[in-house]
Amino acid sequence: MGRRITVFDFVSAKERKRREEEFFRQSFPLGEAQKEKEKELLQALFPGKSKQSVLYNMLTIKDAIREEDDLPSAVAYWKGEVPTQDLTPEEQELMIRYTLKSIRTQSLEQYPDAEHVTEWLQEEDLRSE
Repeated sequence: MGRRITVFDFVSAKERKRREEEFFRQSFPLGEAQKEKEKELLQALFPGKSKQSVLYNMLTIKDAIREEDDLPSAVAYWKGEVPTQDLTPEEQELMIRYTLKSIRTQSLEQYPDAEHVTEWLQEEDLRSE
């Protein structure tokens, strides 16, 4: 629960770039190809939503999972404190499920194509872990 207000953190451009690169590595450990694949899959799952909105939601839940001590706390924080923009409660659950599956994916080859992303999410019950 290490949340703090960072709006007043003044850092050099070099430090800001280093932090952005670290955040990118944590969010997309498989690199730029993973980011592009995830954007494609998120668009398939959330048609009609902006690419920026769904990517933002995925990144904020990933960040909450990294920061919190356990999954229920991360989910509660994300649902209660992070503006989830235009997601319905059902879409929030779908985003959580997608993000958990994405975090556990170890290679680009394990990601499905956009037509099969819904089936991919149903392959295992992630909540039971």
